[in-house]
Amino acid sequence: MKSPLDQHIVSAYDKDLEALGESFRDMGELISEMVDLARKALAKKNGALTEKAEKKYLEVVALEKQVQQQAVKMLALRHPVANDLLFVTASIKVAAMLERMAELSKKISRKLGKLEKEPPKKTKKRLEEMADLVDKMTQGSVNAFGRGDSEKAGKVMEWEDKLDLIRGELFKELEQDMMANPSTIPSCMHALAITRNFERMGDHAVSVAQVVEEMVGVPAPQ
Repeated sequence: MKSPLDQHIVSAYDKDLEALGESFRDMGELISEMVDLARKALAKKNGALTEKAEKKYLEVVALEKQVQQQAVKMLALRHPVANDLLFVTASIKVAAMLERMAELSKKISRKLGKLEKEPPKKTKKRLEEMADLVDKMTQGSVNAFGRGDSEKAGKVMEWEDKLDLIRGELFKELEQDMMANPSTIPSCMHALAITRNFERMGDHAVSVAQVVEEMVGVPAPQ
């Protein structure tokens, strides 16, 4: 039977783990909101949307620092072992990946603000499809990490194939547009940069999913 002191320590430890998980959920939600701002920017040029994205990025940066502090505190005071140790140490790495995703999303909003006019319908549709997929991949990877769910992690990796397919199709369409009408080159170059940043966001989501698979692949202690 555990003593009251043991129970207190376990309760405090569980709260620390929950706080760490909550920080990741908050980071995922902020990135999702930033992707949604990019969707809105596709429909209309609005400097306020870019400013909102900048502010949300700073919130993500603050949360990354918070995760680092929480993880270091737990390592120093709680001495986690086995799967808990993997989760806490991986938290620092995953938080950095999410911060990078937020930075890329911020860059996307900036680029969208530089487009001289609304993208052609076919380009807009492709970019919206990429935004939707990246959002799903972000939320999927964050949820998979928080729950140690390899099935959800696998789904994120499956979505990467679709994202790459859309990216390839969009690259070809933009290349054809530039060749047919050189006056579209500046806007098309911005669209290409946006496409690459969405692709990189997807790459980071996959990296988070891979961390999950590595964690789940380690057998629990007997």
